[in-house]
Amino acid sequence: NKIYNIFLKTLKKNESDNYYYQTILMHDDPNKNGTIKALPQIIEKLISLEYNIEPLTSNSHITKHIK
Repeated sequence: NKIYNIFLKTLKKNESDNYYYQTILMHDDPNKNGTIKALPQIIEKLISLEYNIEPLTSNSHITKHIK
């Protein structure tokens, strides 16, 4: 799955840069179902790496876009 592979590449880069907090934004376009298909794999991978999965709230850590 292309989206899952992009996620893995980004995750590895962020881990090597020692980011403590990571925010993953996923879009829900009804015409594109790749995100929905990749989500179970992404969640499984994050859990296996012992990441905490939390919703964004007004108390969440402030993040910025990294290219």
